[in-house]
Amino acid sequence: MYSKRKGTSGICGQLYESKLISLLYFRALRDTRIEDFQLASNVDNIGAFDDIYFKATVKGLDKPVLVFIQAKHKENENQTLKNDLVKYFQSYLKIRYIFETKNNNLLLEGSFEETHYLFVIYTTARDEFVNNSEIESCFSSNLNDLIGTPRGTAKQPYKNETNIEFLTKIIVKEQLISLAERIAKLILGEENPQMMLTDHLVMRYHVILCQNVFEVSDIKSNGHRIAFFRNEFFDTSEEYLGLFKDILFRAILKKRKIKQDDIKSLVSEFLKSPDAIRLSKLIETVITYKNGRLEIVERYTKNIDHPLDQVSISQWIVNVAVALAVKDMVSSRKFIVPAAFGNKDLTLNGSDAKREGRIKHLSSKIIDLLHKCDSSKVVTIDDSIEKGLLQLNGGLAGAVGNILVLDNETKLMKVTNNSDLLGDYAKQLYKKINNECHNLHEYKFCFNVYKFPKLSFDCSKFEKNIARDFLKKLLFYSNQADENGLELILKSEIECYQRGFPNHFKAKTDAIFAKYHDDIQNWWKQPNQAMFLTREPDLFQNAINNIIRDPLMSSLNITYMSKIKQCNYTFSEEAVNSLNLQNRLSSTLIIMTENNVLTVLKVLQHFENNEHLILDIEYIINLPESDRNALYTELTNINEDKVLIFMFKLIQNSRNENENIDIAKAIHKMKTKNKTIVITNEVSVKILKKYFPEADITYDEKTGLIDMSHESQKSILENTTVLFQDKTVPLNVIINDESIANVTGTILNKIINEETIKVGKLTVNRNYDEIKHLYVDRRVTFTRYDHSVFVQTLYDLTDDVVLVTAEPGMGKSTLLSNLSLRTKEVHPETWIVRINLLEYSKQFSQWKEAKTAINILETLKFMCQVIIKDKFIKENNVEIMVEEKNNVVYLKHCTGDEWMEFELKLFLHFYNKRKVIFLFDGFDEICPHYVNEVIKCLKSIKSDARKQRIWITSRSYNEIKIILQQEFGSSYNIDYYLYAETEEYLKKYFDFHLRFEELNTAQLDNVEKFLKYMVQGKDVTVLSEALPQRPLHRVYNSASKYLLHKILHMNIPSWSHSLTNMDIKDIKSTNDLFTSIYSKSKSDRDEDNRCGKPLYMFLAAYYFVENIKNYNMEIKGWDLENNLFTFYEWFLETTIKKQYQEKNKMDMYNPDIISAYEKDLVDSILKHKKLAAYAIFNLEKNRKLFSMNDLEEIEEWMKFIEKGGEKRGIIYSVANGIPIFIHMTFTEYFAVEYICDCLKNEKDREMVEIWIDFIIHVFFSNSYSLSLQNMLDSKIDLDKTLISILNKYNNVRFNSLMKAISNSKFLRPVDYSHSFPIYSLRIYMSDYSNTLHCMKQISYTVNEKNLEKFLKIVYKTKLLPNAIGNGYSKLAIFVFDLVREYDKSKLKPMLRQNFSHLSRTMHYDKMTSKQILEHIYEGFKEEYCETGHSCTIA
Repeated sequence: MYSKRKGTSGICGQLYESKLISLLYFRALRDTRIEDFQLASNVDNIGAFDDIYFKATVKGLDKPVLVFIQAKHKENENQTLKNDLVKYFQSYLKIRYIFETKNNNLLLEGSFEETHYLFVIYTTARDEFVNNSEIESCFSSNLNDLIGTPRGTAKQPYKNETNIEFLTKIIVKEQLISLAERIAKLILGEENPQMMLTDHLVMRYHVILCQNVFEVSDIKSNGHRIAFFRNEFFDTSEEYLGLFKDILFRAILKKRKIKQDDIKSLVSEFLKSPDAIRLSKLIETVITYKNGRLEIVERYTKNIDHPLDQVSISQWIVNVAVALAVKDMVSSRKFIVPAAFGNKDLTLNGSDAKREGRIKHLSSKIIDLLHKCDSSKVVTIDDSIEKGLLQLNGGLAGAVGNILVLDNETKLMKVTNNSDLLGDYAKQLYKKINNECHNLHEYKFCFNVYKFPKLSFDCSKFEKNIARDFLKKLLFYSNQADENGLELILKSEIECYQRGFPNHFKAKTDAIFAKYHDDIQNWWKQPNQAMFLTREPDLFQNAINNIIRDPLMSSLNITYMSKIKQCNYTFSEEAVNSLNLQNRLSSTLIIMTENNVLTVLKVLQHFENNEHLILDIEYIINLPESDRNALYTELTNINEDKVLIFMFKLIQNSRNENENIDIAKAIHKMKTKNKTIVITNEVSVKILKKYFPEADITYDEKTGLIDMSHESQKSILENTTVLFQDKTVPLNVIINDESIANVTGTILNKIINEETIKVGKLTVNRNYDEIKHLYVDRRVTFTRYDHSVFVQTLYDLTDDVVLVTAEPGMGKSTLLSNLSLRTKEVHPETWIVRINLLEYSKQFSQWKEAKTAINILETLKFMCQVIIKDKFIKENNVEIMVEEKNNVVYLKHCTGDEWMEFELKLFLHFYNKRKVIFLFDGFDEICPHYVNEVIKCLKSIKSDARKQRIWITSRSYNEIKIILQQEFGSSYNIDYYLYAETEEYLKKYFDFHLRFEELNTAQLDNVEKFLKYMVQGKDVTVLSEALPQRPLHRVYNSASKYLLHKILHMNIPSWSHSLTNMDIKDIKSTNDLFTSIYSKSKSDRDEDNRCGKPLYMFLAAYYFVENIKNYNMEIKGWDLENNLFTFYEWFLETTIKKQYQEKNKMDMYNPDIISAYEKDLVDSILKHKKLAAYAIFNLEKNRKLFSMNDLEEIEEWMKFIEKGGEKRGIIYSVANGIPIFIHMTFTEYFAVEYICDCLKNEKDREMVEIWIDFIIHVFFSNSYSLSLQNMLDSKIDLDKTLISILNKYNNVRFNSLMKAISNSKFLRPVDYSHSFPIYSLRIYMSDYSNTLHCMKQISYTVNEKNLEKFLKIVYKTKLLPNAIGNGYSKLAIFVFDLVREYDKSKLKPMLRQNFSHLSRTMHYDKMTSKQILEHIYEGFKEEYCETGHSCTIA
């Protein structure tokens, strides 16, 4: 007998496991190589590998074989299993621990080393996390024969360093969790402190605990020490210490005593005002926090009936509460620890003479080890050394932390260079060693011993070996047959086995399988304990014997009963009685139903105490004629009291209409004197009435979930899993007592047939899957208080409406995607609706044109369209009506199918229950055209009594920001990455995209060239001032550190670097210098900083990695002067190249193919430019910017995109006739490139002038984003050819500007008391940025002839007093410099004209005014002094 885990006797989800067990058991019985075996399932307390346990004695193997299998039936066959690796590894560690502790577990007897063990993930999924090599195991061929299926593969995971490092971190974390639980018992006095160092985990970590967690006293008179918490430990945020702290504190709080009489009042107070202080009095003792929600601790659930599901608390508040509670409990608590704890001094027991002798012996052993060491001067010590030398008392283990300290560079141990701080015994030992070995500090010590103290949380060789062993023993049986496939395979093998019995009827295989599988299921469902399956008794042979004894009719009955046995559900008495079977059943009754199986169950429930026989006509029709005639004979001889129940489903659209008639005739032939029930669908009734004219006909209306018994409802709700917004959850997460009526018979039928139930769709930005591995937690700053916080879920910010603003490239859409996914992890019951606003511009246009009243019902109607978009339909051609009664909204009408209706009803139920979060992404992208419509939509949700959370994202342009803040309150700005966050991002990028072990020799040579480039021929001091704000240099600096580490720590047999020790030293010093500069820099928050923008870092990192992978890389390729345009171009070119290569499967080094590719590249870039320009400038009045040919091409391309023909990944869809790019910044980049191409086209002078006029009149004075204007401005500055061409059109440009100004479309004077700027633009990044941009445009056209006109504009608009008065010194300085360039004499009258205003504004900003005056003073002393004022700046 063996123990089974709880909950394994449920019905749902068992078929895949039970059929796999049936196949394994059948094959094992017939495998002559297997001498004996034990088979178990749902094994208790061994973690994830509990589905199947198989232990066997195999001929030719010296050890028993033990296989642990997890069966994963993935509906999504492409789903990767990498994310589950943590769970698998934790289970492996658990099993290993059970072996090592020898805890009398009958399943895990013996030694881990004395068993051939394997861990198998058996799945239908195709897994990418596997190697191409075959399994390395002495049992691999046997295992394939036992569980392999024809199309499946059996592979092992990659055993690369990245995976090993990943797993070793898990080992350390698991150790710290166990350690924390044990230390908690010690602190609370539950364990003997003198025995604590006998625990191997305490032994390994006690020195680290002493250095970081506890203060430890000197030895007391009774031989022990006193420990108490360090104050700084309560505030630690270091990864490993933070984990230890969290587990330790929670373990302590679970033992806290609270008076029973106080609990209810404390809970009540907390619910009234849920804050950290009130929560601290309850956390982990009465209330716990699991999966992002508060729950009552199990032992108090009966006494407390307060609902916690409406209380929203962030992880941060919970952490504060825990810290407050523990500090109150233990901050002053002291507890006893052994004298050796923390190794404050060398531990030596016995008399003085004995101690002195031990020091002498230990020193001689250490000196001997040093003398035997090779030239590396690394002393390696493992378990083979004299055991006494490793012990804590008088051995090297006692020297760790005093004599032996951590070498931070190598992570090995070294001898301390500060012997003055050593304890008495340690100091004596140190002196003896030092006297014999004067170069003591050059040596390092490497301990490959498990039960030995550590000085850091870094993984040891022992832990890495465990990780390697796990990867070696872990097998992925991927792409295996699904549940139906397993059944077919087993039936086929049973058929082969049965060929020795020719006289048996043809249906026998199905009957044998049904009986055999039924017996396996009964064994599988046994609760608590079960017998092992072994060779005796042989369940398969028993099934054959039973079938042979039973007549044909009984066999068919077994077959069908076995088929529906999985649906072991019952109905309410009312639902069963609704058929009125007792009164209606005279002879023959036809029951029409939409769910045959459920109606059969209902009929069987009624006849539970009567003899009955149920036959599926489909089985009978497939019998050979002889068997079918034999069955007819048997039916005529059955007991007249037995009720006959036939299942008959008309085959719609049958190729042979006679087939359905044959079925009806067959039923008629089987007609007897017995009471007969035919259960069928509505379309079958017409045929059946011909043969049963006297039959009574009824319709089964009660087959929904609400019609079932309470027990069956509970079973289905708890055991059925659904995919709710891509998250697997129990059905009861989305269905409750109020919404259960929505689960109709059709929906329930899907559940019974174990079809994948998908409700809702979690929308993330299109390329999120490609970048999610790079995500670094983001900080947002609340503008009102300038307070920065990390956000990890959509509940972390408590505002009803969260307004998030940021510049382009800051990751607004990515933030929403990440928060959505993480919210679903901790709040799976939340329905998240994301609206990418630009994609719904057609809806907003319709509202605008029809002047629709946008109230909450209209908004919810729109949200219903969002819910069904893509999942059900491509066009919004479904009519939906939403109504409201008694403060409840409901679906009144929907022209979609029943499943669509179910989903929409469910969504509205969630809305009524306030369990929806709306995400509106890209508000700036629909401005200004649909601002009013979208604002009304947002306000209708905000003002509705059923409050839902709303998140809105937008670029941070002033006018948009002002509009949104006026309606929804202050915004949160996304912060730039700080230096540490940039480093984290880049390390993730390099780990994923620059796998060192996969680089070829040419690429590795590129790595070496790059490292040399970073230091050779450069003045590092100059670079340290010039480069830190260049995104590419950030990447280069991080890459330099990353690659140097890889080169020095990885063994690559086929390649060796030629870096000298001096090269390495120079690279390290350069890296250290820049790391120091970056880590101290405050500029990460500077608005002009690009290094902290995720998009820029991605492009720069992409550029770098692709250059490393380029075989033809030259030194000149490492150009630190490259700008963002270079990154965009490179990204596009390499993306197209990869797609072209994958699509055509061609050699990209073939000259002919290169020519074809280059032509395709040019065509593709042109296409993207035109489409981007059209996407931004597509208004009817701007169509003159495109020729008719251009417009026809664009229309053609968009149709191609809509059909899914575009595979390059930069444009992903078309919405409302507008191409949608993966990021708005890419749209803007291509549009700017298109503008510049048009301006360079001097052959078409007329078109150039049209574009110049457009840029001046529309582009810089209309609602185009400032980032677009920035980009064009930068492009013009960088392109000398473009500047040269534009200079030829100076008169055209200046006249256009003056015309725009005179028409008051471009500039307008403003009241001096009002805020700047003077430009009548709709969008601003900062108060003066657009003005400065426009001034730059004007400056390109100003010359000596038209300077007077320019100055009139300056006077007319009061530009200088407004600029200086509002603190915009850059703008004022720019104007002064422009005038000075062309005519210094104009400065004096300009100053006289503006000086009174200048002096009047001094009080606004003294520093700004002083800056202006100093600038003027330095440049024009004479002119300024002539105004009669002193030339001294105070």
